[in-house]
Amino acid sequence: MQQPSHKFHGEQDDRHGGQLHWPGAQGLPFRGEAAPNLKQAELETLPVIGDAQEKVFDLSKEEDAKQYNWIRDRSRNGQFTIDFIERHWNEETKNMVVYIEWTQLYVQATKAPNIGSNGNGRSAANFTLS
Repeated sequence: MQQPSHKFHGEQDDRHGGQLHWPGAQGLPFRGEAAPNLKQAELETLPVIGDAQEKVFDLSKEEDAKQYNWIRDRSRNGQFTIDFIERHWNEETKNMVVYIEWTQLYVQATKAPNIGSNGNGRSAANFTLS
């Protein structure tokens, strides 16, 4: 995978499935309720997670074309990966229909049982590891 771009720095969009925090780590945004209060080196050890998506786009429809380009732009700039794509040109209607499978990439803290408390009842988002 190429190094993700900072082209989308600060973006918030419901299609991400949660709140994004920038700059994140590993060139990707952090996704979650709050960015963890960790040193940058510690952030770089958080896992990259991917949300698998799929959809058929009729590029003659403006909304489909916009979302298709939204995905392709983020893929080209390293935030998403295209896993599979199949294009169908209809010679009769002069229209392209595209089936695409993609993965949206984020850095996200794990939900392991030992993560989430620093021993005094505060959540992991409220403390710094030393």
